[in-house]
Amino acid sequence: MGSRADRWDTFVEHLRSAPAALPADLRRSIFEAASEGDVSTLPEDLAPFVDTVARHAYRVTDEQVATLTAGRSQDEVFETTVVAAAGAADHRLRAALRAMEDQT
Repeated sequence: MGSRADRWDTFVEHLRSAPAALPADLRRSIFEAASEGDVSTLPEDLAPFVDTVARHAYRVTDEQVATLTAGRSQDEVFETTVVAAAGAADHRLRAALRAMEDQT
């Protein structure tokens, strides 16, 4: 079994490329936007939601979810949420790893 970082990278690649309701290129864009903190390249209906999930997920409202489900399937909303959260987590993980490297 590989290192935790290797397993994380495998998981992330699966999220970004495996068959799903959202196209893989959109999932990659959501992941990168959440990781980099720049949602300007995302579709207008997804950008505010992805930003909220990535920066302060506890602020996601029922209204935001309802707005998304009005134009997208529940599977698409779920995948958007998971991929955005993973992108934000990836950003934090890599920052922590860099900080640990700086200490050595």
